[in-house]
Amino acid sequence: MPHHVISGTDVLAQWAGRAVRCQRLNMIQVECIGRGYLAGLGLKEYEKYGSVSGVPPPKGLVEGS
Repeated sequence: MPHHVISGTDVLAQWAGRAVRCQRLNMIQVECIGRGYLAGLGLKEYEKYGSVSGVPPPKGLVEGS
């Protein structure tokens, strides 16, 4: 599968082991929120509507669930 990485080793000596050469890409702006527990705006939405990002989780969850 084609990707943006050119090389993980062919970099200037001062950056060896800390840099990767890549080709410039056009950005596709996408927002993604990964939730591992119920907090913040997700908690507020759950308390108000019973869903998080439109998905109904189980009833009775509390902060940090």
